[in-house]
Amino acid sequence: MDVTADDEIRQVSVGKPHVVILGGGASYAAFPQGDKHGRMLPLMNNLIETLGIEDIVAQTGLRFESHNFEDIYACIHQDSGLIEIREELERQVYRYFREMELPEHPTIYDHLVLS
Repeated sequence: MDVTADDEIRQVSVGKPHVVILGGGASYAAFPQGDKHGRMLPLMNNLIETLGIEDIVAQTGLRFESHNFEDIYACIHQDSGLIEIREELERQVYRYFREMELPEHPTIYDHLVLS
């Protein structure tokens, strides 16, 4: 017997409140094919490549021990001579996420909320 999305919504009942804690990989797993337009959700270790901002990071002239964007951004943020580069990174990150759109199909987040 097939159940429609409307049927699933009508069947939802909350008996007890619960808390769900998700890690950073949960969003990545929720969108294995990317957003509505195929844009992939980045992880901290591939954000620079996923967003295509390698050239901006290279403009710092710094060598980073980590590939983690959080670590790299922290180093850039601490250097007052890199304000323009930091601001451009921020613009590109905001732009990337602002342009993302949810896919037409339910994600694991949708199923989690309805569970």
